[in-house]
Amino acid sequence: MTKWLFNVPTKAYFGEGVIEMLPKCLPARKVLLVVGKSSAKMTGLLDRVLSLIRGGGGQAVVYEGIKPNPEDWQVEEAAEILRRDGCGAVIGVGGGSVMDASKCIAGLAESGGKMADYVRRKGKADKHFTSSLPSVLIPTLAGTGSE
Repeated sequence: MTKWLFNVPTKAYFGEGVIEMLPKCLPARKVLLVVGKSSAKMTGLLDRVLSLIRGGGGQAVVYEGIKPNPEDWQVEEAAEILRRDGCGAVIGVGGGSVMDASKCIAGLAESGGKMADYVRRKGKADKHFTSSLPSVLIPTLAGTGSE
């Protein structure tokens, strides 16, 4: 009989004004801030999150333009920027695509390789994420399931 352990060490904070906790929850001094094409900027949320990061003594490198159903090249490009710029964590602000891409960026940056290495073929993947950088996800849509 096969036994499984499913361990998801995740903390979820939610409620009105919870974003104000971000300065105290920064997982690293320098982070990669991942957003979609335009809504975070148009609504002012991008500027608000940047202000909160700076208010907590942090720095952010912004990666903009995650599109719906992000492609592997975007995740690989963002992971390379994260490594190159010395970021120690990922903060994703957006809907399901941004949150999913952010998790992949954090895993790829730490585990290496290309996204294609982690795709299941014939029932198994060539590689598995061995570790992941810390990440904070700030959803802007309800019900995507990505959180």
